[in-house]
Amino acid sequence: MSCCRALGLTVTLCLLTNVASAAQTPVVIARAPAASLPSADGTGLCIATKKWTGGVNSVPQTADSFASGMNAFFEASPQPQKTSVHRGLLDLSNALNDGRVLSYGDFIGAACSQSSQAGCPFVFGDSTTTFGARLRGFMRVGQSSVGHPIHFGVYADDAMSLTIFDGAGQTYAALMRPPQLGAPTWRITNAVTFPSPGLYPIEILYAQITEHAALEISTYDDTFTDFERGAGQAPVVNLQSLGFGLLDPKDLHQSEEGGPSLPDLDSCQQCAREFAGQPGTSGCSAGYHCNAAALCSACVSGVVPMPPSPTRAPSTLHPPRPPRRKRTTEVAVVGRRGERRLRGPGSPLS
Repeated sequence: MSCCRALGLTVTLCLLTNVASAAQTPVVIARAPAASLPSADGTGLCIATKKWTGGVNSVPQTADSFASGMNAFFEASPQPQKTSVHRGLLDLSNALNDGRVLSYGDFIGAACSQSSQAGCPFVFGDSTTTFGARLRGFMRVGQSSVGHPIHFGVYADDAMSLTIFDGAGQTYAALMRPPQLGAPTWRITNAVTFPSPGLYPIEILYAQITEHAALEISTYDDTFTDFERGAGQAPVVNLQSLGFGLLDPKDLHQSEEGGPSLPDLDSCQQCAREFAGQPGTSGCSAGYHCNAAALCSACVSGVVPMPPSPTRAPSTLHPPRPPRRKRTTEVAVVGRRGERRLRGPGSPLS
């Protein structure tokens, strides 16, 4: 996005506001997950997309209002929304190349490469439509990923948030990046510590205002110093080069049982968060309920949320942690001739 163009400000103001923000606050999940580890692989998250008709100034602008404002936008009617299952790696883009490739992100050619090197397409692929997206489901966390920080990394243009829920419905703001004048493109990382293996409900909210659109969410399981800064601010680092890996649909589920939420693997339905985990249909069809991830899924009797031990091998969400070793500092610097590697003593990843 170009905030200057969207809001009629000067280029000078845009340049002055392209500064780093304070780092995110590390998160420790206090309670057990919503369900135990399923035996089947996941099929991806349910994504709802809705065109914004209230003008760019009505997009939530602050960390305190972004998540609640975006959810209110999705629950409001009558503006329709398009809902489907995102079954690819979590890399979305409008693939805009206007001489800049801000929409391409850090994982070039990793997801949906048959259609674009930039990633999987949003519902709205043009550069002028203002819209929001809301992704919901469960994230698989295996035994090897509990008890120590898992670092979530995001490349986003324009704004996003990631909320994780425990089995009691408590919310944890893992990542929050509201729109900022003059600094539309961001890299953000933050640490989340999970107490036990299982399925944790997650909600990802995204806002696109104009021009470049990108949303990449990845994870890293090793020692790391988290940061938050504009994508063009030095040192320019590439999350893929640092070892982050995109969230895989196999580790993203739509029901507590681990299966799809509807018989059609490409279809899903979101329900109001206030009804999540409550008895009754709560706006879903007969035979369905609003599950802990606020998705309509089939009613299943006798489901035990958390048995004493997991029912399958450790999650593929994160590979086994390698032995600790001292490393040299390695920073990816991107310039006109491509990426260079700079090394020095010490490392934030050691």
